[in-house]
Amino acid sequence: MGRARKEKKIIDLATKKTLHVNLTTSSHAGLRIECFKHRISMQEAIEEFAHLISIGHTGMISLLESVQKKKIKNQIKKIESADADAIYNILEIESPFKDGT
Repeated sequence: MGRARKEKKIIDLATKKTLHVNLTTSSHAGLRIECFKHRISMQEAIEEFAHLISIGHTGMISLLESVQKKKIKNQIKKIESADADAIYNILEIESPFKDGT
């Protein structure tokens, strides 16, 4: 490996970060298909997405806010479900009918 190539690898390692994400199968497939249609790699699409967020692009910030609201809503649903489960468990334990009477 030539010296210039080694130096480029060192620079790349110093200036780039690695991102590992888990996607649902359908999200991954959809992203891959759309990138293929536009003749770009998934890496290029995600890099542009990250760049737009980093510069405060209005559309991307709105998207993040939408995801945040969705996350909060899902957390509330989980809490409501846990509360309902707890209430049913208490009713089951305290039920006057549990001994068949």
